[in-house]
Amino acid sequence: MPALLARVAGQPGVRVDGTRARFDPALVDGFVQAYRASRPKPEPPGDALSLEILTGYALYLVEPETDQVRPMTTADCVRMARLVGALYPNGVRGGTPGQPQDVPSPLRQLMAYKIGCEQTVTNGWVGFTALAELDYLTQMARVTGSSIGLGIFPRDPLCLDGPTVTMALHCLDHGVDIPITITNMAIRGVSAPVQLPGAFVSSLATVLGAYTVFKLIGTDLSFYVSVFPFDFRVGTIAYGTPDHILCNLFSTQFCAYYGTGWGFFQSLHTNAIFADAHALLQRGAFSAIAALAGARHFGYGGCGGIDVTFSPELLLYDVELLRYLEHVITPTPFDVEALALEAIAATGPGGAHLTSDATLDACRSLWTSNIFSHLPVEQVAATDVKARACRHIDALIEGYEQEINGDQLRELDAIYAHAERQFV
Repeated sequence: MPALLARVAGQPGVRVDGTRARFDPALVDGFVQAYRASRPKPEPPGDALSLEILTGYALYLVEPETDQVRPMTTADCVRMARLVGALYPNGVRGGTPGQPQDVPSPLRQLMAYKIGCEQTVTNGWVGFTALAELDYLTQMARVTGSSIGLGIFPRDPLCLDGPTVTMALHCLDHGVDIPITITNMAIRGVSAPVQLPGAFVSSLATVLGAYTVFKLIGTDLSFYVSVFPFDFRVGTIAYGTPDHILCNLFSTQFCAYYGTGWGFFQSLHTNAIFADAHALLQRGAFSAIAALAGARHFGYGGCGGIDVTFSPELLLYDVELLRYLEHVITPTPFDVEALALEAIAATGPGGAHLTSDATLDACRSLWTSNIFSHLPVEQVAATDVKARACRHIDALIEGYEQEINGDQLRELDAIYAHAERQFV
């Protein structure tokens, strides 16, 4: 990008060769060491787990009752935002998962963000591609105290250009105070070597190069490094596979080393669309490995179809999966009460613990499901998991109440109406 080359040309440790900028290794290393030193030491992981949805991305809703896949409407976005809000006590974070397909294209992300402001507790960032969108989004964020930010995506290998870079420079030059991060999506065998270590060598070079450029122009941004596997049979990224798990484990180790923190594990990120064996096997295996490796924050709840579908049924199972894993990683106490010597003595040889006071006091410490049942086979027809999940989804949405400030609502409506007049 010529504008960036002009800004870094002539600085110590920089050599511009045509459209390429080459950096002295000592320059990059100095920046990286300063970055690491400025970051707080990571806290040891606790026991509580949380789940982040992908806000404002899904184009299609997977109906839980019928598995029909259809375009996401504004009404769908509101209902799904209410579901996300209702699941906040269960650790779910984010805004509405969809972008409404029944509004004009330039307004979809604005409407998604507006719905998140109105209906959820922790509205998430939405994607945007134009500075005019960003202006309206920052206005909405100021009104409601929500957050909006921008991710810069350098292109692997070693390219820094594109609309996110242009928007980042605009924000930095005009004092638009929003969080800006650098991350990438290196694809093994496509935009990076197919070998896992080599892919990270290439990916790190891209990300650290981008970080160095912005550091040279006077801005210190957080950065993350990401590598993903590829399915060469069908020509697409391959979320949820064993190779994706390995990529994610490598990424988190690098992020921890550089001081960026673990962020969230992508363990709920699969190509599967429906709540079927494909989705549940991959999500369960990935999340279990991640939790045992120290992950406590998980991403892409309910997401499928390479980010374009959202399934409320899958989100409910994702929440149940996290409850399951939270129970596994919670340390087992080994105090006097846990050793239960008094209960053993009181019950005696051949006795039963079922009716003992100790059992009655502590029986709820054993995990029970909100959806699945342990009833015998004779009653299995009456315990359809999908039907129970659908009823639970409806109850959560209908029972959710979010207090919304009337003045804020009117301001959001006015901001959106102004955008509507500009874009349509």
